[in-house]
Amino acid sequence: MTARLPSVGMSAWPLFELVVTTPRLSLRIPQDDELMLLSDLACGNVVDDQNHRFLGGWTKLEAPEFQHSFLKYQWQARSQISPGDWHLLFAIFPEGQAEPAGMMGLTGSQFIELRKVLTGSWVLLDRQGEGLGKEARAAALHLAFEGLGANEAQTQAMWPDNKASNKVSLSLGYDLNGNDVVMSGEGPVEVQNYRLQRERFVGRDDIKITGLKQCLPLLGLDAC
Repeated sequence: MTARLPSVGMSAWPLFELVVTTPRLSLRIPQDDELMLLSDLACGNVVDDQNHRFLGGWTKLEAPEFQHSFLKYQWQARSQISPGDWHLLFAIFPEGQAEPAGMMGLTGSQFIELRKVLTGSWVLLDRQGEGLGKEARAAALHLAFEGLGANEAQTQAMWPDNKASNKVSLSLGYDLNGNDVVMSGEGPVEVQNYRLQRERFVGRDDIKITGLKQCLPLLGLDAC
């Protein structure tokens, strides 16, 4: 009889234990079964026609190509995490619900030196209009500033088309930081840049972070 290998639990990848919780939702790194579910929920259900240009052509892929592209991107992001350079992709789980409603990304490039993060997110089309995007951004900012010691957060939105994203940024205290033209999956698009500096960040006492301490060595922050 083949011996069964002992389970190492989540300690082998402590980011699975990192959770940011608000009264309305939780952000956490999805495990593979949850990723599979989200890839199915998101197929044809990420953005409307006007925003395809910003997020890129992957949003218009059909099954099973969509799922293949989605999963490869998620796994690649995990494999490239290193101290000071990381792209954390959190699933958005509304309070009391097992199904994810979207994703929130938090990226640090040369974070140890620059103390700067970039955020980006999307919410399933059939879950938009519920305020989940704003609440997820607030949770990500709390992790960045209160948990990781960021001094600045940046984000972008397609300009002027993506009115909802622009409104969220302004409501959370970001300052306008100029327009730019960037390449998306479908060619150049004009974007509005936003910057939120630590002195402009307004924290909330109803947002909680759990499981961060054991993740710090992976992110290069164990000595900070």
